Amino acid sequence: MSSKQPVASLSVALKRAVRAIYENLPMCVAVSVVWGLPLIPGIFQLKMPFAGAYVAFVALMFFVPAARFAHLAISRRRTLHAEFWPALPKAVAQGALLGLIGCIVYTILYSSWWYYSSDPGWFRFILAMIQSYMLGIFSMSLVYVPSVLAIKGCGFREAVLTSFRLFFTSTAYSLLLWLQLAALTAFLLVTTIGFLILFAGLSAVLVNVACEELLRDPLDDLPHDASGHGEQGEEHDAVE
Repeated sequence: MSSKQPVASLSVALKRAVRAIYENLPMCVAVSVVWGLPLIPGIFQLKMPFAGAYVAFVALMFFVPAARFAHLAISRRRTLHAEFWPALPKAVAQGALLGLIGCIVYTILYSSWWYYSSDPGWFRFILAMIQSYMLGIFSMSLVYVPSVLAIKGCGFREAVLTSFRLFFTSTAYSLLLWLQLAALTAFLLVTTIGFLILFAGLSAVLVNVACEELLRDPLDDLPHDASGHGEQGEEHDAVE
């Protein structure tokens, strides 16, 4: 992949995402509010480290059905309810698996830095940094899991493997996507209420559209003639 291609592809995805958000803003707000309500106890009532584990688990668990709802609301609005509600228990169960992974990652990171802070030293600092780096890359490579589940309706294992493949074969694209998500998070965290009523819907649409760009077959962009053959078919006919 060339250095210009990921930037151009992500710019197309961002334009599509902004348009989708503009046309479906009430849906984005509704999805975000439903997603954010279960997070309130972890944010305002629980204490660390239990609050972090709770937020990591619940946020990821409910983000999977949120991404599924956002995808169906934009692409298949007429069959939204018929497709979403019967599959909701499966989406929540898959989200719980993703939330469990997030909770484990959080627990390892928290324990690593707690171990360092209890008795600071170079060895413990380097160990905590290495663990943070490895777990950070692992977590970032899971960014497409909710969207793959929403778009393809596949199993959890296939979604994880697909997310790994998309991340490591389109690394520049994925890192730029993470940069956009970080900017969106920082902007919405200025007010906690703004984060709770907007983040899930906006980020679900953004990641869904970015994932669709990577999953799209390049042959779909080729012009087709009336007989259904693309440019390669035309060249083949010319040779014959």
